[in-house]
Amino acid sequence: MAEAAGEVPAALAARPDLFEDLRPVAEAFALLARGRPVAAGFGEAAPQPIPLSDIKAWLDLFGDPDPEAFVLLVRAADRAWLDAHAERRRRAAARRPAPLNRGRNER
Repeated sequence: MAEAAGEVPAALAARPDLFEDLRPVAEAFALLARGRPVAAGFGEAAPQPIPLSDIKAWLDLFGDPDPEAFVLLVRAADRAWLDAHAERRRRAAARRPAPLNRGRNER
């Protein structure tokens, strides 16, 4: 849509080209990541790794000529996503102002 209008956002312009043989892995990761579990964190939800059982269910449905490599690639993509998400959270936390300490023990 943006490309048709002649305006390409910086994030899209800088995206890496995906090797064609990795397209099924990227598509599986995109689908599996939507069902990622979330755990309660300190004041906000914390995304968890995609369970191996979910990856196995995907393989049972769609198959792959090399399931072991597929699992390794999906898990590597997931680890990269979790690391990037954690870094975004750290940067956002660093930009927030420190909370005012107005507890009962304050004098």
